[in-house]
Amino acid sequence: MKLNRDETLTAVLESVAETLSIPLTDLTEDTLIREDLEADSMDVVTLMVLLDDKFDAEFNPEDIPDEEVSIRWVVDHIIEKLESAANGS
Repeated sequence: MKLNRDETLTAVLESVAETLSIPLTDLTEDTLIREDLEADSMDVVTLMVLLDDKFDAEFNPEDIPDEEVSIRWVVDHIIEKLESAANGS
């Protein structure tokens, strides 16, 4: 799957809004998922499973920081995973 950054960001923002029942207009790349949106561990796991299914990016729970996980981090992580997979790494 080849997506540009804007497409990836849009899909992540929509997924976060849907999963956490947050208005899309309240989200930016700098929004912190746990701290700003008060997502608990189950919310984060649900979101990561959804994004894994959507992007086939295979999130590893050990890759996810305990704090300050921004939407920007999620987008960058997805792009890195997809590029790595495309390059056979």
